Amino acid sequence: MPNLKKSGIPKKGKLSDYEYHEALEQANQKDFDNKIIPFRIYKTWLLAMITKNKEQMSDSTREVAEALYGFRTTGKESSTKRSNLVQNQLLSAKTKKLFLEALTEIVKNAKEDKLQIFKELRDRVHLMTNEDFGYFVVLLKFDYAYQERIS
Repeated sequence: MPNLKKSGIPKKGKLSDYEYHEALEQANQKDFDNKIIPFRIYKTWLLAMITKNKEQMSDSTREVAEALYGFRTTGKESSTKRSNLVQNQLLSAKTKKLFLEALTEIVKNAKEDKLQIFKELRDRVHLMTNEDFGYFVVLLKFDYAYQERIS
């Protein structure tokens, strides 16, 4: 956490009012250059990263939802079994562990062209915070429901 305390210089008996105000102005400029500007840059960078991650997360959930819908609608197994795996296990997972276990079952039976998407999903989920994971699953549920609706 940056130290944003305003520094001042004590008024010394040898300084005139003009010299004191000049020294105070220099100290304020130094504070601004060394504390405020880097803080604002860091804050701007954080905001940009948060926005970028949300945009990436939104794009990712759309792509994953399409792959999950494709998984559910193709294959030798009954679509009910696959549908239950996706909806009742993967999309209902409350923890990353349960989510990854369901994803493992999906990967076992997924088409080869979708494996990379599921691998990237695993990597993304593994690195998420628990709060981000909950948000991600909600977005994924929405995109999956949307995919079902338009197909």
